[in-house]
Amino acid sequence: MENFDISGLLSNMGKLQEQTKKFNTKLAELTVTGSAGGGMVEIDLNGLSDMQDVRISPEVAGDVDMLRDLITAAYENAKEKIKQETLSAVSEIAGLNSGNLSSILSMLNLNNR
Repeated sequence: MENFDISGLLSNMGKLQEQTKKFNTKLAELTVTGSAGGGMVEIDLNGLSDMQDVRISPEVAGDVDMLRDLITAAYENAKEKIKQETLSAVSEIAGLNSGNLSSILSMLNLNNR
């Protein structure tokens, strides 16, 4: 059996913690805009999915059902953009292309969370 190198593991853990901290900072600074209805509703989220701003065109303000659908669609659009940006950033840290990482996450059933 091969000897276990605890110092190497601890050294890598420090690097991983540093990369995780940088990654979380990058996510907090990231802003994406999701839109729906040809821009009638726009939602800005940061990379942590915190809502930063909502813009609603006056044309849809009176139609509550349409407005609800457009807000939901804009939010989902923004979340998808965050997912893609996150995959890209994690891929860069892990040294993988985003397609490989997406495949790995799919195999682990983590890609749709």
